Amino acid sequence: MKKIFFLMIALVAVLFAGTLKAQTMHGIIVANIDDPSIGESCLKDSYTMEVEMMAIAAACGYEANVVTISGDDYSYSNVEKAVQRLKVGSNDMVFFYYTGHGGRAVDDKSRYPQMALGHTDREMMPLYKVDEKIASKSPKFRIVMADCCNSFVAGMSAKDLMLSEETRIKGSAEKNYKSLFGSVSGNVLVCSSSVGEPSAALTEGGAFTLSFLKELSSMVNGNTQPDWNRLMESTKSRTTRVGKHTPLYEVNVRNSSSPAPSYNGGGTVAPTTNNGDDFLAALMQLTSQNSNKMDRINRVDPLLARYFASPRARVEVYGRSFNTMVSRETSADFLARVATSTSLASFVVLSAEKDSNGKITYLKLHEIYKQN
Repeated sequence: MKKIFFLMIALVAVLFAGTLKAQTMHGIIVANIDDPSIGESCLKDSYTMEVEMMAIAAACGYEANVVTISGDDYSYSNVEKAVQRLKVGSNDMVFFYYTGHGGRAVDDKSRYPQMALGHTDREMMPLYKVDEKIASKSPKFRIVMADCCNSFVAGMSAKDLMLSEETRIKGSAEKNYKSLFGSVSGNVLVCSSSVGEPSAALTEGGAFTLSFLKELSSMVNGNTQPDWNRLMESTKSRTTRVGKHTPLYEVNVRNSSSPAPSYNGGGTVAPTTNNGDDFLAALMQLTSQNSNKMDRINRVDPLLARYFASPRARVEVYGRSFNTMVSRETSADFLARVATSTSLASFVVLSAEKDSNGKITYLKLHEIYKQN
């Protein structure tokens, strides 16, 4: 299976005035995980991008509001509603990510594809329309990204491209994330392949998506000054080597007059889920360094009773590849560890099983750490 990957990033400059208000990173992830041909790859893409969104928010000191549209919720109308309902502040960031099928009409004027959000022509949504709609809400920084097919070409062998198992944001990485995402304006336009080329969809995810995330990780954790031109050039080189196709890109980025806020611990990041469940928000309160340790420990038993079927419900923590289990513990031990941690910044729930009363019997998740 091969795919064409398109990336459109636009950063909108705004004037900074008055007292800095809480800033939010609004994330929308749309993934066609049920498709028999690309569903597994799309699922991996959605997981890795959710982790990256949460890491960006934690590093930049933004609150995080990430919604995933997949499975039974995957539809044109749900994507349209999610974009329309965005309530964006002038200093907020919006990150829209799509992974699935796509295509274009012969007379399309845009270089960017239409996303296949159903099985009819009426359910094809142009990517540039999403970008225009988000732009109309005037966020400080917007990213609109789609990993989708332009044509169906069979037969590219999977190649290994592993990301680090652990998501740990070091002090230098926090500064570098802010330099790339929190303190810039301008725009970046990228597509994964040169004219006439296909792009690879590997079992681990899209070749371009994986290459971009790998190079981004290397840059924010490195010792050199972050730079979008170098990031795109190194992504281009890795994609060419791994996927056998050559990305095209244009970069027009400059420093912004509105600084990114300082990170103040896990309480800054308050993820929500698309079903309204406040479980993640409760976990984040348990990690908040704004509360003393005894207060956090005293919250463990009430949270255990409210969300878990028993103190011995199974909790498994997985690495960033989502294949390697890092730890297995009971729900009681998990909450106690979270309450006493000084470096946990956020979580990404990969799956959960519940009993007839809606209580969790099994939880699978990935953890994001902040390390000074």
